[in-house]
Amino acid sequence: MPVEFPIKDDENSFQPSLLGVDFLLKTKSKLVFNPSLKEAYLEMED
Repeated sequence: MPVEFPIKDDENSFQPSLLGVDFLLKTKSKLVFNPSLKEAYLEMED
């Protein structure tokens, strides 16, 4: 079953995501995704 969310909505700028932006902000991390190497990981600031 595909999971789809609108990219932009004028009425609601806070769209849900599978990995929440609030989590990334709270942990001071970023998601790195390289499809050609088939890898994804989180990098966290010290």
